[in-house]
Formats: sequence, C-alpha cells, structure tokens
Amino acid sequence: MPSRFKNFGQRELETNSSRKTILVVDDDPGVLDYASNVLEDCGYDVLTAANGAAALLMLRDYPKIDLLFTDIVMPGLDGAEVARRACQQKPELKILFTSGYPANVVPAGPLLKKPYRPQQLAQEVAALLTGETGGRPVITLPRASL
Repeated sequence: MPSRFKNFGQRELETNSSRKTILVVDDDPGVLDYASNVLEDCGYDVLTAANGAAALLMLRDYPKIDLLFTDIVMPGLDGAEVARRACQQKPELKILFTSGYPANVVPAGPLLKKPYRPQQLAQEVAALLTGETGGRPVITLPRASL
C-alpha cells in the first residue's frame, strides 16, 4: 500500500514501501538520523548502524533487510567492503551508496551524492526496491571469499 511522503517540499512523493526494511549505515550521527527519519516518514522499517562492523551484525541478525543504504567513506570497514560482505550473506540485497566525495571513489553501483534532499533519497530507494533504476547500473560485487 503506497504511503505519502510529506513535509519535504512542494509536492508529495508516493512510495510503495510495502513495509520493506532498509539498513542505513553512516558514521556521521546527524546524517544517520536524517536518512533514517526520511525513510521512516516514507513508511519503511529502518535499522541503523554507525559503522560497517555493526552493519554486518545487523544483516546477520535481521534476515528481512531489503536494501542497504551505506556511506562509502567510513573508518574501519568502508561502505564498499560492507556491501561486498553483505552481498555474500544475502545475494539478493539491493545496495545504494552515498558519499560526499568525488564519484571516482565509488564502486560500481547506484550513488546518491551528499548532500541529498529527502525527495532524492525516497526516489532512489523506491526505484531500487521496485527494480526501476532508469537504466542506471545495479551493483554487482565480486563474491570473493573472506
């Protein structure tokens, strides 16, 4: 059932959350809070992790995660490594990267550049979850062993 995404601009944005679960990973508490609030307002179930190691534990403990939204540049495990390991645990997992750094540091896959607006985040997540990526590449990470 579509939910209404309100209070983030002039027009409302419909999302089809169908109670999908998103794991948001960012080492900046402000960004983590912002992204999780936007996604909760869209009707998604949201889990958060402040680092890559915590994200991998969440992925192990919550098998119903549909999408990983991760910052790329983080201390410890970076977002690319988190995504690679996450896809080993759950090959069907959708991945959306975010970064405030130049695109040349981004692994192959959808990228939402920081700073982003609520509508942009909602649209990117909805497109990935419905498979409507508009011709953008969907991430395929190597399945190398750990």
